[in-house]
Amino acid sequence: MAQNLYWATGLEGGAAGDLDTFPYASIQDEDAAVVADLTNQRIYFYTWDAGVLNGSQSLPDYIEPDDNGANNGAWTLCDIMVDDADLKVTKSLQIIDAGGTDITDVLNSGSSEVVDDAGDDDTLMSESCVVYYATNTKGLDRVLSLAHMSGVYERPKFAWKDADEIYITGGWWHHDGAASGEQILYNNSTITFQFTNGTGAGMIYLYLDDSDVISSPLAAGDLIDSETAPTYSHSLGGWYNGEDRCIGAFYQSAANTLVEFYHNGGEWILFHDYLSIQSAYDLDGTFEDTSTLYAPACQSDMTGGWVDLQFLAVYVNAIKYIQFRTNTLPSSLFHGFTAATQLRNIFYHVLPLDDNNVVEWRYNADCDETASLFQHGYSLPGGM
Repeated sequence: MAQNLYWATGLEGGAAGDLDTFPYASIQDEDAAVVADLTNQRIYFYTWDAGVLNGSQSLPDYIEPDDNGANNGAWTLCDIMVDDADLKVTKSLQIIDAGGTDITDVLNSGSSEVVDDAGDDDTLMSESCVVYYATNTKGLDRVLSLAHMSGVYERPKFAWKDADEIYITGGWWHHDGAASGEQILYNNSTITFQFTNGTGAGMIYLYLDDSDVISSPLAAGDLIDSETAPTYSHSLGGWYNGEDRCIGAFYQSAANTLVEFYHNGGEWILFHDYLSIQSAYDLDGTFEDTSTLYAPACQSDMTGGWVDLQFLAVYVNAIKYIQFRTNTLPSSLFHGFTAATQLRNIFYHVLPLDDNNVVEWRYNADCDETASLFQHGYSLPGGM
């Protein structure tokens, strides 16, 4: 793991500021260096590799310290490009110049020209992007800019705090809004968010509030809740309501009263207690819609939402089977059936929904038996 980030203004030659002037004894394995070659107008990125054999110097790929003597080790060039961007260091690093002076803030002052391999000025330092780099030699074979990253995200972990508040830990999103512009937004601490815009039972959605002119790291004030479901933007690669990107969806039993849930950062949100959808329902032998299930309405724009369901079959006169399916399938098809071999049978299934957030169910024949349906959770769609 790199301990220090060195800053130099030349590659080699022994002049003040050259990379080869840093004392061999002070360099640790996997230390990193940035060289702003003012003569050739290039920026180079290096890591220290203690395994490089002595005498391997070859510019610009390998640079040995002037005082390394017979010792192995060399600064090793990384494949990297700065593409229309600010360079952002995501770890806490100490930046040291050739004289041993701490110049950690040097990258945030003054100006530098970033030039590509064709000699074109690609500085544009007012824009944002993510720079991908590798610590091993020649480890990077593709460099991505925001243009390649439409919609990418890392979902955070949501945690229920109380009836109207949740915790949000970690996470990052590509966001492209009129007010905030195109950028990668991230949360690097636990946010406590309070829901205030609910009006009744149903799903409520959490958005990045573009009108707030948001930037990283995010805070609670950069988010907003709404009962309006988002729609999927293929051009932006995410779920949006206007300029706001949706990052989560939650069920409220009443206005701003969230049902307690569990979430581990994945696609599923599971309720602390099951929700009763239909209880002791007089189910017959013809497929019919269930009552509405609770899942993000926006999922119908893709392949339908997914829900975690529990079926309770109760029979009196003979063994019966509950059959269930996604709506509109041919009558001869269904996702599965549950065999009621006892007076009361409980079965669990994960099912996709239709556009109306329902599935169809029936007994295998008309009867006087009842059935109950409970929901244990729902999935968040990809892109949210």
